[in-house]
Amino acid sequence: MNAKKDFSKIAGALTLAAAFTVTAAMAQSASVDRRLAALGYSKAEIVDVVPDQIVTSWDYLDAQNVLVHRDTERHYLVTLSGPCPALATSSLISFNAANGGLGSSGTLRVGSGNYTPECGLGSIIRLNRTSSFASHTS
Repeated sequence: MNAKKDFSKIAGALTLAAAFTVTAAMAQSASVDRRLAALGYSKAEIVDVVPDQIVTSWDYLDAQNVLVHRDTERHYLVTLSGPCPALATSSLISFNAANGGLGSSGTLRVGSGNYTPECGLGSIIRLNRTSSFASHTS
């Protein structure tokens, strides 16, 4: 009988933890969407790669999202597979360009020097400009 109660408590706790995780992910997504809208961008489509080997600039959105500018016309939301705290203080990001661009199956290196954290990529979304006033600071 105690095993049933213990199992029931564990199942309940796991269900509650899953609900909090989904709620947190939805809140983060909504926050990123608001930030993109404020910067003059909207999500267009999921892509596998930021093409070519040149990223002209980037903007920090939060510990898991960066806005990558390929040139003045091509912009992407890069979402990492998990939080990457080093993004908040770094002025440099890089990636392995051997694959023809920044690909969703690769990693993003943050910073330079002896210790360069690598953060796994989760997804890449091509963005559309919604405003001619969209600008970036990097």
